[in-house]
Amino acid sequence: MFRDWQPHLGPEIDVCLAHLPGRARRMGERPRTRLHPLVEEMADAIRPELRGRFAFYGHSMGALISFELARELRRRKYGTPVHLFLSACRAPNVVRSVPPTFNLPLQEFMAKIRKLGGTPKDFFETPELQKALLPLLRADFEITDTYEYVVESPLGCHITVYGGEQDELASVNSLTPWELQTTAECKTRLFPGGHFFIHNLNTKFVRILRLDLLQTLSAS
Repeated sequence: MFRDWQPHLGPEIDVCLAHLPGRARRMGERPRTRLHPLVEEMADAIRPELRGRFAFYGHSMGALISFELARELRRRKYGTPVHLFLSACRAPNVVRSVPPTFNLPLQEFMAKIRKLGGTPKDFFETPELQKALLPLLRADFEITDTYEYVVESPLGCHITVYGGEQDELASVNSLTPWELQTTAECKTRLFPGGHFFIHNLNTKFVRILRLDLLQTLSAS
């Protein structure tokens, strides 16, 4: 999905995709189940790419990864992004109010995924797809379910938070506390839809992200 964003972002912006273990060209690798070791791996891999100005965008688990990766880069003095663009993710200091999902029995887990939306219909109708992807999905939920926020000084970069007005996983009220994670400006923008509102907006969301990115580049 993110690869298709490049034509809509224009020549001023390069899309650099993160291929996590268990996905795409790394399908044969074991997916990670804890966030901090994954972020440390990503910091090792990303350092050669940190030339010029860069920003992170992440959706849901990807937003949490982006935030913790920015903090890890700061700890290593590798530099920090000029902006974090985070969607469908409650602020890390907001206490989780629902029980873990990753260890639910199969049918309950499948029902949870179906309710969230965003998963292709073929997945629920194809046993082969389920066999291949269920371990990855459980691993993703385990990353977020077991995440523990550790207080550090706020980042210095701007943060823009995108949220779905009907998102049950990242409610509107859970987005505002992101402002505590930066000494710079933190903006929240809401859109109609649930947890995967970016799918509903399609290229419209990418155009909005492009304008926000270009504003960041001109300001910095």
